[in-house]
Amino acid sequence: MKKLTLIIFLCTGLLSWADAQEKNIVQKNTKEQANEDKNWQLINNNKEWKLRVRGQVQLSSDDKAITSLSRGGAIHFSQRGEKLEVSEDKSGKVLYKINGRIIDENNTTYQSLISSCVSTLIKGGVDAERRTARLYTAGGTQAVLQELGSLHNDFARSRYINALLLLPISSSESVTLIKQVPQLLESDYYQSEIFSDLLTKSEQQDYLYTAILSATEDIKSDYYRYTTVSKLLNVQSLNQEQKAAVLHIVRHTSSDYYQAELFKQLLKTQTIESPDFQETMSLVQSMKSDYYKTEILSGLMKKAEKESDWKLLIPQVSHIASDYYQAELLQQMTKRIPASETLKQQLQEAAKNIKSDFYYGKITRQISAI
Repeated sequence: MKKLTLIIFLCTGLLSWADAQEKNIVQKNTKEQANEDKNWQLINNNKEWKLRVRGQVQLSSDDKAITSLSRGGAIHFSQRGEKLEVSEDKSGKVLYKINGRIIDENNTTYQSLISSCVSTLIKGGVDAERRTARLYTAGGTQAVLQELGSLHNDFARSRYINALLLLPISSSESVTLIKQVPQLLESDYYQSEIFSDLLTKSEQQDYLYTAILSATEDIKSDYYRYTTVSKLLNVQSLNQEQKAAVLHIVRHTSSDYYQAELFKQLLKTQTIESPDFQETMSLVQSMKSDYYKTEILSGLMKKAEKESDWKLLIPQVSHIASDYYQAELLQQMTKRIPASETLKQQLQEAAKNIKSDFYYGKITRQISAI
């Protein structure tokens, strides 16, 4: 475990250097990122080379040649005025065409151009799944992680990390790697994609969910935090520690909208117990929007079963500035609270915070009728 952590630490330093070296390289995708059969291109802004790929490409086990392309696939690579086109004929044989002329793949005159093309394909993430498996077989997890520093961008790195996590690596290695994904990848999008893919394809294991939640805290984008946690909530019933981790993520999400959306998803998919009520109270108090505060408290009402839950809920109305939303919540509470003189008195006290005579009069009549 310590050795793997050290490898990852060294790898993050190497990635910082690689990013500085490759800052002039731009990747463009013309289809959805998740679609494996896609058109994409790598462009060096210094105009040293340009690569365009259509479809899937498989490389030889020694990383020196292109062995096959998917149907209709093609590679276009240009470097220093030379143009290489790779395709397949009807029999499936790979054809190399230099400056419009078909050549023998063993032609030593153009071997340097073909090698540059293959190297650029590798650095762009082509055939990542098969290469990850080969690297893992040869040198284990460390060999795959060390390869990340030679890749052009997060798109390529994410494909290797994703492929590695789906291999039969140990649970301790999986946890360490998952927690380090935000350090290995700068892009929140690719971080979220790795976690989402892992939730879809891997065996359902508690330790994976805990590790993913821990790593998700380091995702900067509220949107990608939301998409990751939302997917996790839909595939698994969480234990108490994991629910507390979700609430921690919700609390440290800056957008009231995504806080509310995550919490609604939690209410919809998970069992909410008394400890969750206590954590949620501080969450509600930290939110700015009365509308979203009301949404969360309304959702919690539907889960409140014990009198102690209601004793926590009712005072939260005072943290809402709007008379309308205060009255709305208190009205809902009058219809849901269990019979209790103590709770009725709490409602009456909460109603005193309403400044509007109209809303105050309306709600006090409803409380009296309980």
